[in-house]
Amino acid sequence: MKKEIILYIALWALFGTARMTLHFMTKGRLTAATKDLSLLHITFPYMMSAVAAAVEFDMRTIIPSLPFVIIGLLFFIGGSVIQFSGVVTLRNYFSNAVELKQEHTVISSGIYSLIRHPIYLGILLQSVASPFLLNVRIAVLFIIWATIGIFLRIRNEERFLCEHLDGYADYRKRTSALVPGIF
Repeated sequence: MKKEIILYIALWALFGTARMTLHFMTKGRLTAATKDLSLLHITFPYMMSAVAAAVEFDMRTIIPSLPFVIIGLLFFIGGSVIQFSGVVTLRNYFSNAVELKQEHTVISSGIYSLIRHPIYLGILLQSVASPFLLNVRIAVLFIIWATIGIFLRIRNEERFLCEHLDGYADYRKRTSALVPGIF
């Protein structure tokens, strides 16, 4: 097995372990029923982009150049930091389900003072890392699928939160969904 694949798998394994630890620390649930399947359209292509990238890389002989690897690492690490920041800021309010917890309030501190969905932004950034890290193209198809899933999920979440969480509609007017000042 190529050393690049081993490092790539180790990077994803480290992230996965850290993410699971955060779930337990914030009393989050690993799985939760939702009324929509949008989470499936994020999680499956997100993970498949990593797997497909590794498989394609293993079949190729072209090694990515150092600048692309550095760009990929910046996307992956940046996405991880943004995602963890979102989960840590939410604490016990974090959930995989579109739901309200007991005594739920709008969280507008930390990274949530800038954007409403940092966890989804982190997922997108991490997904974009694979083509750069391994010089592969197949992962792009899964990234597009995950991006569509994220936009559907944001639409569903925001509709639910505007209807059921006092102050969310005002918070939505003051902040961007994913990129400050743009979207």
